[in-house]
Amino acid sequence: MFGNSLKTKQQKASDEKFINNVVQEAGSRAAAAKEMVALGWKYYERRDLITSMKRFNQAWLLDPNNADIYWGFGLILAAQGDSVKVIEMYDKSLSINPNNKYIYLNRAHIYEEKGNFGKAIDDYTRAIKIDASEAQFYNDRAVAYFHSEQYDKSWQDVSKAMELGYNIHPGFLEALEEKGYKK
Repeated sequence: MFGNSLKTKQQKASDEKFINNVVQEAGSRAAAAKEMVALGWKYYERRDLITSMKRFNQAWLLDPNNADIYWGFGLILAAQGDSVKVIEMYDKSLSINPNNKYIYLNRAHIYEEKGNFGKAIDDYTRAIKIDASEAQFYNDRAVAYFHSEQYDKSWQDVSKAMELGYNIHPGFLEALEEKGYKK
Protein backbone atom coordinates (compact mmCIF):
# COMPACT_ATOMS: atom_id res chain seq x y z
CA MET A 1 0.00 0.00 0.00
CA PHE A 2 2.79 2.39 0.89
CA GLY A 3 5.21 3.61 -1.70
CA ASN A 4 2.59 4.81 -4.19
CA SER A 5 4.70 3.87 -7.18
CA LEU A 6 3.88 1.73 -10.16
CA LYS A 7 5.20 -1.78 -9.86
CA THR A 8 7.45 -3.38 -12.42
CA LYS A 9 6.57 -6.70 -14.05
CA GLN A 10 9.08 -8.37 -11.73
CA GLN A 11 7.49 -6.83 -8.63
CA LYS A 12 4.01 -7.87 -9.79
CA ALA A 13 5.26 -11.41 -10.45
CA SER A 14 6.89 -11.48 -7.02
CA ASP A 15 3.61 -10.35 -5.43
CA GLU A 16 1.70 -13.09 -7.25
CA LYS A 17 4.20 -15.72 -6.18
CA PHE A 18 3.96 -14.53 -2.57
CA ILE A 19 0.15 -14.53 -2.68
CA ASN A 20 0.00 -18.02 -4.17
CA ASN A 21 2.44 -19.42 -1.61
CA VAL A 22 0.77 -18.00 1.49
CA VAL A 23 -2.76 -18.74 0.26
CA GLN A 24 -1.76 -22.33 -0.41
CA GLU A 25 -0.50 -22.63 3.18
CA ALA A 26 -3.31 -20.69 4.89
CA GLY A 27 -6.22 -21.84 2.75
CA SER A 28 -7.54 -18.42 1.73
CA ARG A 29 -6.43 -14.85 1.18
CA ALA A 30 -8.29 -13.69 4.29
CA ALA A 31 -6.68 -16.36 6.47
CA ALA A 32 -3.24 -15.56 5.05
CA ALA A 33 -3.85 -11.85 5.70
CA LYS A 34 -4.69 -12.62 9.34
CA GLU A 35 -1.40 -14.47 9.66
CA MET A 36 0.49 -11.51 8.20
CA VAL A 37 -1.35 -9.15 10.57
CA ALA A 38 -0.30 -11.36 13.49
CA LEU A 39 3.29 -11.12 12.31
CA GLY A 40 2.89 -7.36 11.94
CA TRP A 41 1.82 -7.10 15.60
CA LYS A 42 4.68 -9.36 16.66
CA TYR A 43 7.27 -7.11 15.03
CA TYR A 44 5.49 -3.98 16.24
CA GLU A 45 5.74 -5.22 19.82
CA ARG A 46 9.47 -5.76 19.26
CA ARG A 47 9.66 -2.15 17.98
CA ASP A 48 10.87 -3.40 14.60
CA LEU A 49 8.71 -0.94 12.68
CA ILE A 50 10.23 -1.64 9.28
CA THR A 51 9.46 -5.36 9.39
CA SER A 52 6.11 -4.67 11.01
CA MET A 53 5.14 -2.29 8.18
CA LYS A 54 6.28 -4.91 5.65
CA ARG A 55 4.02 -7.54 7.21
CA PHE A 56 1.03 -5.18 7.35
CA ASN A 57 1.67 -4.30 3.70
CA GLN A 58 1.72 -8.00 2.82
CA ALA A 59 -1.57 -8.42 4.69
CA TRP A 60 -3.00 -5.49 2.73
CA LEU A 61 -1.89 -7.12 -0.52
CA LEU A 62 -3.85 -10.21 0.50
CA ASP A 63 -6.98 -8.60 1.97
CA PRO A 64 -7.37 -4.79 1.92
CA ASN A 65 -10.69 -5.16 3.79
CA ASN A 66 -9.07 -6.31 7.03
CA ALA A 67 -9.55 -3.44 9.51
CA ASP A 68 -6.60 -4.48 11.67
CA ILE A 69 -4.19 -3.71 8.83
CA TYR A 70 -5.07 -0.01 8.94
CA TRP A 71 -4.89 -0.04 12.74
CA GLY A 72 -1.36 -1.42 12.43
CA PHE A 73 -0.44 1.16 9.79
CA GLY A 74 -1.78 3.85 12.12
CA LEU A 75 0.25 2.71 15.10
CA ILE A 76 3.43 2.61 13.03
CA LEU A 77 2.73 6.04 11.56
CA ALA A 78 2.06 7.36 15.08
CA ALA A 79 5.45 6.03 16.19
CA GLN A 80 6.95 7.89 13.23
CA GLY A 81 5.12 11.12 14.17
CA ASP A 82 2.81 11.36 11.13
CA SER A 83 -0.43 12.36 12.86
CA VAL A 84 -2.27 13.27 9.63
CA LYS A 85 -1.82 9.84 8.04
CA VAL A 86 -2.49 8.18 11.41
CA ILE A 87 -5.98 9.67 11.51
CA GLU A 88 -6.57 8.56 7.89
CA MET A 89 -5.58 4.99 8.77
CA TYR A 90 -7.73 4.90 11.91
CA ASP A 91 -10.67 6.34 9.96
CA LYS A 92 -10.24 3.63 7.32
CA SER A 93 -10.05 0.92 9.97
CA LEU A 94 -13.18 2.20 11.69
CA SER A 95 -15.03 2.37 8.36
CA ILE A 96 -14.50 -1.39 8.12
CA ASN A 97 -14.95 -2.23 11.81
CA PRO A 98 -16.64 0.54 13.81
CA ASN A 99 -16.61 -1.56 17.00
CA ASN A 100 -12.90 -1.58 17.83
CA LYS A 101 -12.67 0.31 21.11
CA TYR A 102 -8.88 0.46 20.96
CA ILE A 103 -8.83 2.32 17.66
CA TYR A 104 -11.12 4.96 19.18
CA LEU A 105 -8.72 5.12 22.12
CA ASN A 106 -5.68 5.44 19.86
CA ARG A 107 -7.35 8.07 17.67
CA ALA A 108 -8.44 10.00 20.77
CA HIS A 109 -4.82 10.12 21.93
CA ILE A 110 -3.79 11.62 18.58
CA TYR A 111 -6.56 14.21 18.76
CA GLU A 112 -5.51 15.05 22.29
CA GLU A 113 -1.87 15.49 21.25
CA LYS A 114 -3.08 17.91 18.58
CA GLY A 115 -5.11 19.84 21.18
CA ASN A 116 -8.45 18.80 19.72
CA PHE A 117 -10.06 17.85 23.02
CA GLY A 118 -13.61 17.82 21.64
CA LYS A 119 -12.80 15.09 19.12
CA ALA A 120 -10.76 13.23 21.73
CA ILE A 121 -13.71 13.28 24.14
CA ASP A 122 -16.01 12.04 21.37
CA ASP A 123 -13.71 9.09 20.67
CA TYR A 124 -13.28 8.22 24.35
CA THR A 125 -17.06 8.30 24.63
CA ARG A 126 -17.40 5.94 21.65
CA ALA A 127 -14.91 3.56 23.25
CA ILE A 128 -16.88 3.68 26.52
CA LYS A 129 -20.12 2.92 24.67
CA ILE A 130 -18.46 -0.21 23.28
CA ASP A 131 -17.02 -1.26 26.65
CA ALA A 132 -18.05 0.63 29.77
CA SER A 133 -15.88 -1.59 31.98
CA GLU A 134 -12.53 -0.19 30.73
CA ALA A 135 -11.33 2.15 33.48
CA GLN A 136 -8.57 3.61 31.32
CA PHE A 137 -11.15 5.06 28.93
CA TYR A 138 -12.70 7.06 31.79
CA ASN A 139 -9.30 8.18 33.04
CA ASP A 140 -8.19 9.34 29.61
CA ARG A 141 -11.49 11.11 28.93
CA ALA A 142 -11.15 12.79 32.35
CA VAL A 143 -7.82 14.24 31.24
CA ALA A 144 -9.36 15.55 28.01
CA TYR A 145 -12.26 17.06 29.97
CA PHE A 146 -9.76 18.68 32.33
CA HIS A 147 -7.81 20.25 29.47
CA SER A 148 -11.05 21.57 27.99
CA GLU A 149 -11.90 23.06 31.42
CA GLN A 150 -14.88 20.77 32.00
CA TYR A 151 -13.87 20.00 35.56
CA ASP A 152 -17.17 18.54 36.74
CA LYS A 153 -17.12 15.98 33.94
CA SER A 154 -13.45 15.34 34.55
CA TRP A 155 -14.13 14.57 38.20
CA GLN A 156 -17.06 12.30 37.30
CA ASP A 157 -14.81 10.27 35.02
CA VAL A 158 -12.01 10.13 37.59
CA SER A 159 -14.52 8.85 40.13
CA LYS A 160 -15.74 6.19 37.69
CA ALA A 161 -12.18 5.15 36.80
CA MET A 162 -11.33 4.78 40.51
CA GLU A 163 -14.54 2.83 41.09
CA LEU A 164 -13.36 0.44 38.36
CA GLY A 165 -9.98 0.08 40.09
CA TYR A 166 -7.86 2.44 38.02
CA ASN A 167 -4.86 4.01 39.75
CA ILE A 168 -5.18 7.72 38.94
CA HIS A 169 -1.90 9.62 38.65
CA PRO A 170 -1.37 11.60 41.91
CA GLY A 171 -0.43 14.73 39.95
CA PHE A 172 -3.74 14.63 38.13
CA LEU A 173 -5.62 14.23 41.40
CA GLU A 174 -3.69 17.23 42.78
CA ALA A 175 -4.63 19.29 39.71
CA LEU A 176 -8.29 18.42 40.23
CA GLU A 177 -7.98 19.22 43.92
CA GLU A 178 -6.71 22.68 42.97
CA LYS A 179 -9.99 23.07 41.04
CA GLY A 180 -11.98 22.12 44.14
CA TYR A 181 -12.38 18.37 43.74
CA LYS A 182 -11.25 15.86 46.36
CA LYS A 183 -11.50 12.11 46.95
